[in-house]
Amino acid sequence: MNILRVIVIFLFLGNCFLFSANCFATELSDIFSVNGFGTIGATKTNDQDSGYRSNISTDNVTYEDWNLASRSLVGVQANANWNEQWGSAVQFVQQKQPDSTFADKIQIASVNYMPTPEWVFRLGRSAPRIFMLTDTRNVGFGYLWTHPPIEFYGQLQTTYIDGISATYTKQFGADFLSVSLVGGKTALLMSYPEGNFTADFGQSTGLTLEYEHDEWLFRGTVSRVVNQNQWISSVREYLNSYSTAVPGAGVVSEQLNTHGAKLWFYTLGASYNSQNWVIQSEISRVTATADVIPDTASGYLSIGRHIGDFTPYVMYSHIHTTSQNDSLPSDVTYASQYDSQLNYLAQTSLAFINSRFDQSGVAIGVRWDINSKLALKTQWDRKYINAYGGNLEWNINSANKVTDILSLNLDFVF
Repeated sequence: MNILRVIVIFLFLGNCFLFSANCFATELSDIFSVNGFGTIGATKTNDQDSGYRSNISTDNVTYEDWNLASRSLVGVQANANWNEQWGSAVQFVQQKQPDSTFADKIQIASVNYMPTPEWVFRLGRSAPRIFMLTDTRNVGFGYLWTHPPIEFYGQLQTTYIDGISATYTKQFGADFLSVSLVGGKTALLMSYPEGNFTADFGQSTGLTLEYEHDEWLFRGTVSRVVNQNQWISSVREYLNSYSTAVPGAGVVSEQLNTHGAKLWFYTLGASYNSQNWVIQSEISRVTATADVIPDTASGYLSIGRHIGDFTPYVMYSHIHTTSQNDSLPSDVTYASQYDSQLNYLAQTSLAFINSRFDQSGVAIGVRWDINSKLALKTQWDRKYINAYGGNLEWNINSANKVTDILSLNLDFVF
């Protein structure tokens, strides 16, 4: 158990002790609240080879048959408002994930302090305000589509940060301006047929600006993380064993080095939600100091029209790797002709170094709000995936391809 978790537990227990008198003197319903949410989802594609998935952190893959676990999940959040200044929150989400532990299922576990109405400090695990869907990424009822666009939300599945955050909000008439600063650590799981790799982002910081005006919400974020572990250590070890006879093997090994790699993540988002229209768009830019981490640009635009209880919508999304492909050193290419193991290591390394995200998607769907707590959604996606650019898919193809995806969701809150 790390020091942060110890601090959170002590603060939480301290709050319980300090305000226990209030607990007995006040109705429990005034202090505690419990809410839940969930999705029953089904997805199928017309592709029996690539394998569609919602993000690179999951091995929950969909082919031609209906996948009833594609988006299905259930979550519970408990909040405690001990007094006007102190509170706490815990959120637990159960869904199909590879190598998940109990701690991975906890998305929020924080102690909150509000010294004034303008300031909020959070200690523990919270959701970094990187995306427009920060508050609803796991709550399907809270957004329009059956699933967030994979071209934008699929490459970075960092849903929490363990640390401390501070938010200042200033009201200007009916408008609100917020500034948030967060620091701590997080992790990113990357799941592929070859195995799982976990990025340990031990140094994570982020700055977010938000502005709310009538039906409009604008958000901009700058985030920086420092990776503190090796993702492909076994391949590097074998390459290093060749480095004396084939110096280029050591060069390739260093290209696979992820320890100390720095990633910068920039996002801009805007949403408009009126009585008739719901429009949302985000763009992002990812840059990294490690060759094995591709630089990318991505974005989407979604437009929906409220017609009674129904909201039909259309969406376009795109992701593109901006960094250039690398080649193997000449001595590695030459020696690989005579050494099958080195050839395997070289080709495997090249696949990691030149991993690419190059695809676009169009989507048409409709949401039916059955009542205030239940929504039925259906959506058709068409993905245009460039050769070797399908790293969001389970299996990478060497040719251009088009994939159709049909999804049906029942989202609920309680």
